[in-house]
Amino acid sequence: VAEAPLTSAGCRVVYPARMGPLPAAELIPHLRGADAVIAATDPYNDEVLEACPRLKAVVRWGTGYDSVDLDACTRHGVVACNAPGLN
Repeated sequence: VAEAPLTSAGCRVVYPARMGPLPAAELIPHLRGADAVIAATDPYNDEVLEACPRLKAVVRWGTGYDSVDLDACTRHGVVACNAPGLN
């Protein structure tokens, strides 16, 4: 049900096989074809962003950016934002 707004807009929602936080090596294969990610506490850093050049948005649900390297996002042209109150 939570995916309904995304799927009705033509987005495909993908979930990893297990909940994270996932190390970069496990996270990257899920993100290679993604335009955007609704992120938890997985690492979003140079390693991940460089391996996923299609990724253009990291939306961190909840508060804070502890696992999102904002400088790396800027370098890679990735928009980072959060959704406070949705944790």
